[in-house]
Amino acid sequence: MQRSRQWIVWLVTGAKLGYLPIAPGTWGTLLGMGLIAPVMSYPVAHGIVTLLALFCSIWWVDLYLSMSDSVSEDPKEVIIDEIIGVWIALFMLPTNIFSFLVAFGVFRFFDIVKPFPVSYFDRKIKGSLGVVLDDVCAGLLSNILLQLGHHFLWD
Repeated sequence: MQRSRQWIVWLVTGAKLGYLPIAPGTWGTLLGMGLIAPVMSYPVAHGIVTLLALFCSIWWVDLYLSMSDSVSEDPKEVIIDEIIGVWIALFMLPTNIFSFLVAFGVFRFFDIVKPFPVSYFDRKIKGSLGVVLDDVCAGLLSNILLQLGHHFLWD
């Protein structure tokens, strides 16, 4: 039981980067970018990995919340949601430094500012689903904006 608890903590905190005292969500985003980079050139693989991780992350966050002492609905140390969110933001974008830099900035903006509909998921959906879905929404908004930018501005 203890070993499975350690794995859940390791997974949802991004190999414990979520415990860093400054900007854990930013570290999660950077980790996510590094993890997805090898499969970005393969959209089917990128999509499959992202979907599998999305569904698993909801389950893992639920387990983490049930064994955690945190009183927060969305503990800062949980950064798997940022990892999944940036994977969505980067979907079907060119694998180059420009895409990474712009995706990083746009995704972090949506994740921090939480404009509607991100704010809706952040406030209204509770539990592990709420923890993950606001970042999924931020990733989707980012991807839409990035796809438009890529096709109309910097293609």
